[in-house]
Amino acid sequence: MISTIIWNIRGVKSRGAFERLKFLSKIHNTQIIAIQEPLVDACHIDKYRKGLSFEGCSSNCNGKFWILWSNDFHIDVAEDNEQQLTLKVTNTSNTEIVWFTVVYAKSKQHLRLPLSDSLRNCNNFIDERWCICGDFNAIMSPDEKKGVWWMLVTKASNSHGVMLGKESKKYGKGWTERSDHTPTIVKYSTSGHSKIRYFKFLNFWIDQPNFKDVVQKAWNEGVGGNSMRRLHLKMKNVSHKRSLWSREHIGNVFHKVKEREAKMLDLETDCIKNDNDDLRPQIHKTQAEHTRWLKCEQSILRQRANIRWLEDGDSNTKYFHVIISEKIKRATIHKIQLENGQWITGDDQIAKEAVDYFGKLFSDDQEIELHHLDCIDQRVHRDDNNMLEAIPNKAEIKEDVFGLNPNSTLGPDGFGGALYQSYWDIIKSDLIDVIQ
Repeated sequence: MISTIIWNIRGVKSRGAFERLKFLSKIHNTQIIAIQEPLVDACHIDKYRKGLSFEGCSSNCNGKFWILWSNDFHIDVAEDNEQQLTLKVTNTSNTEIVWFTVVYAKSKQHLRLPLSDSLRNCNNFIDERWCICGDFNAIMSPDEKKGVWWMLVTKASNSHGVMLGKESKKYGKGWTERSDHTPTIVKYSTSGHSKIRYFKFLNFWIDQPNFKDVVQKAWNEGVGGNSMRRLHLKMKNVSHKRSLWSREHIGNVFHKVKEREAKMLDLETDCIKNDNDDLRPQIHKTQAEHTRWLKCEQSILRQRANIRWLEDGDSNTKYFHVIISEKIKRATIHKIQLENGQWITGDDQIAKEAVDYFGKLFSDDQEIELHHLDCIDQRVHRDDNNMLEAIPNKAEIKEDVFGLNPNSTLGPDGFGGALYQSYWDIIKSDLIDVIQ
């Protein structure tokens, strides 16, 4: 996923503009920033790059717009003129390529004709995914000045906004409209298909009102089969009921935090400007809500990062984000080498080769000879072996369950130790039946 900010900033030195840009870059984890009308000489671009902690920067030939990027990508300039700058963006971790064009068009139609010609020229040599964005400095009708709406891609040469192309069944094609002086956040995936999201139990749900009732109701639903199947179906019921409950009562925790932050800032500003003490109760209420959602956010990040040595007072959201980002990078397979030495990339091809390899590995029809084991001396005494083979009693099972780290890595079903410990009185009978 590439996160990009496009903004006709009308002066990067204007009051609060650069601070706002830094804030947006931080909260959206931006890798590329495109700025139109910086109104600062291009020789100073490196100072702003350092201020944003970015790796590289470039401006077009007349300095009307700047591009800044992080160290996640290698950038090559493919086309540079007064109205557009086209870049070849290569992901340094997996060598995937996307093309990125930022536009700052002339205000008169006849002066925009060279822009259309240069974009057509780029279309001739670009075969990968291509994002075109910027200020096209034109409108089709007065209605376009109002709000945000969608329009056909055939209007692309005479409007302003963001175009995602090229046209294909796999990636699609579209056009979206934004005010040209408002920051626009564009996020587009470097992968051809959406990522599958599996169920994961979040520990902060345990502290939410009525969540125990959700688990109890899901567990009490009648299911058939042997003990293992009954436990599996009941856990599946819990995950389904949890999804419905979470969408209705929780929503997106990260959005809730940002909403409360913005609301609190507005209330405090209004209170100071108008000297209105009547707003104090609302401010206190919003602060309490913000603190509540902030704790939920930190719980989610702590669980994802799986950091066990931090104390409660040491919570650091930025640190958690860094740990999570590094874990995702390490866990992602970008390419593999076949037995013949050939390297392949792409999720579909990697998955196919992995299935073929392990399918052959575990489908060997040769009979395994076990008589070689007779050469190994016996090291485990009969009494010890009987103890190891004995079926654990209820007390031993409970002791092991409560010995689990509640923040440990979740199992394949998406559940961790926190669920079993918190709702032991509900699930213990079925769990003990499976183990015994």
